[in-house]
Amino acid sequence: MVQDRGSIKWVSLMLPEHVKMLRDWQDEEEHPRAVQPALDEQKNEELNLAVYEALHHDLAVRFTYIEHGAYKALKGQIQTINEVTRQLKIIDAADRKHLLKIDAILDISFD
Repeated sequence: MVQDRGSIKWVSLMLPEHVKMLRDWQDEEEHPRAVQPALDEQKNEELNLAVYEALHHDLAVRFTYIEHGAYKALKGQIQTINEVTRQLKIIDAADRKHLLKIDAILDISFD
């Protein structure tokens, strides 16, 4: 019976850069990254309206956003809006401050 060593026999012929690329490719196949969807104009307007309403009425909101290729959620109150850097400063229930990029937000809901 022939015993196959799989890819082990080919590793010595490959450059380290190629081995790293193959491992990265395999990791990406096992754990696909979330892609930022393109939001239409109506959805952007709804998000902007919800942000300003939450800011002016001190409402607690739940944000769904993408960070480093993963979907994440954050609950808290909006403290300030920086329109130059397009970021929100959010205070969560434990009084921790978070900076959230406006372009990364997918959905906003009121609690």
